[in-house]
Amino acid sequence: MTRKYATTLENNITRFVRKFGIKRSLYSEEHSFVYWEESNVITFDIMWHYENDLLINFINEKYDANIEPWFFVFCILHEVGHHKTLHLLTEEDRYNERILRTLANVQGLNNTDTLYFNLPAEVLATDWAIEYMKNNLEECRRFQAKCMKILAHIYNKKSFKKFEKTY
Repeated sequence: MTRKYATTLENNITRFVRKFGIKRSLYSEEHSFVYWEESNVITFDIMWHYENDLLINFINEKYDANIEPWFFVFCILHEVGHHKTLHLLTEEDRYNERILRTLANVQGLNNTDTLYFNLPAEVLATDWAIEYMKNNLEECRRFQAKCMKILAHIYNKKSFKKFEKTY
């Protein structure tokens, strides 16, 4: 990916997330979509991962929603949701989550996807993102269009309507 388009995408996402109190977004090849509490930063990548399919299926079933066309925007909003709902977690919740996340990492997400997606912090972030998307559909559409236009340049495609499988 050219650095120009990575920077453009970073800037576009940063403008979007700042209104939620997040410092900035950074493109990362090492981390997928992650909210880093210590630095108040969201990292993102542009590769489609196997886990995305698991998450889409989980959300579609749990929320009776077709999230796939909106997946890129959902992922950004999900990370914003971590920032916005962090105060709802108790110290005990956070401690238990660290243990369960370690277990999920050791076991591999394929064996623990339902466990991981049902962690309190994950549920809160997903609930927040889904609710925000429902209540701000037009804003999400505009943000999606901007991101997809940049991703089209990155993938050298004429158009990019949704975050597509790249594997």
